Amino acid sequence: MKMQRLLGDNEKLAWMLDQAAAMNFVVIGRIEGEINHQAVRDSLDALIQMHPLLATRLEQREDGPWVVTDDNVKPSLKILERENDEHWQVEAEKEVNIPFDRHKSPLWRVILLHSPTVNECLFTFYHPISDGLSGMYALRDFLTLLGTWKPGVSLAIPYAYPVRPAVEELLPPAAHGWSKFSKTIALVSKQAVNILFDRPRKLSVLETPRKERYTKLIHVTLPKETVDQLVAKCREHNTTMQGGLSASALLAISRQIEPGTPITVNCGSVVNLRKQLCPPLGDELGLLASGVITAHKLRPTPEFWSLAQEVKRDMDHAINTGEIYVTMTLAGKLVPKNASPDAFADKMTDIFPYASIVTNVGRVAIPEQYGSMKLTQIYAGASLKSLAGKEFNLTATTFAGQMNLGFFYTTPNLADGIANQIATDMIAILKENS
Repeated sequence: MKMQRLLGDNEKLAWMLDQAAAMNFVVIGRIEGEINHQAVRDSLDALIQMHPLLATRLEQREDGPWVVTDDNVKPSLKILERENDEHWQVEAEKEVNIPFDRHKSPLWRVILLHSPTVNECLFTFYHPISDGLSGMYALRDFLTLLGTWKPGVSLAIPYAYPVRPAVEELLPPAAHGWSKFSKTIALVSKQAVNILFDRPRKLSVLETPRKERYTKLIHVTLPKETVDQLVAKCREHNTTMQGGLSASALLAISRQIEPGTPITVNCGSVVNLRKQLCPPLGDELGLLASGVITAHKLRPTPEFWSLAQEVKRDMDHAINTGEIYVTMTLAGKLVPKNASPDAFADKMTDIFPYASIVTNVGRVAIPEQYGSMKLTQIYAGASLKSLAGKEFNLTATTFAGQMNLGFFYTTPNLADGIANQIATDMIAILKENS
């Protein structure tokens, strides 16, 4: 079955932001073991047959952008000689900054950093059609195919996922009708109070045109011992790792705004919608996430665990009340339809004035072993330079016991020295409280 439908509200929001500046995300897997180049090509060909969105492009029509199947799609693969353990970071930065031609397929690309014993595989996606967790499932399915490859033997496709509608059509009844209307009014009122009365603060940055911005990456790995201690502490204090990571971001960023002064700082958190959809979705690809913006009044000497609990409480409220179902569509309803991409992005940052987005993918439940190959690490991150450029964002993934923290920011908006100091402070705060 071929895909042919209008972009949903959530996808269209990302589509508009991408036109202001590239909105890509990248998933990186570190793999021990020899990898055959032809096996990679054959496995990518087979991967397209498993996931319908991997064979699509966008088509502009009178009623808006459509996502349609391209029967002639071919994987985009680049194989490079692996230089060192940090080479993937250099390529990941490049990848999140290079825009896709959305009218051509594929809307994803792959780089293999190859050596005889250790390899990194980078999957980069056009964000309007997919999310970070989707990228990890794509990586897993690719490695599964790669692990079964034999010369001269056609790869068996383990499963072909069905064509799905936009996520809005899969939301539960609480996201439709009068319930949706009332939730939208409540969210608009909440954001208005936050903007007009709380006056949330952001980092001071150099204002530059979006097209001149460059997303940069700072990578830090937390060892298993530290991760286990943090998890135990989060449970002890009745909060979550999302709460703890968000609290560290809020505290570290506030030090760079106006230390020692009571201020309000907003934090964004990404919420996975898969289990809440009708039917619930598992390992499929798509933009299947929403966001929660929480506002926090920071005292001169804020307490870490109280702040982490506050993040969890506010997130639970947004999820339990269904606020996450209308966050996806609110900006699209408040921005004029004829707004330019830059005007749309400006309006987005006015409606949701956050200082950081924290994405905690959590423990990535995919296998480590694939035939003779072993997946030892997973890294991830996204470029959000289409937004205000005043954010310092984090993507956290936990795999094989270790937590990989990818800090993303844009230059020249935010100085490298300030960005590195925020990352250093966040790690110090986490270790102090583990």
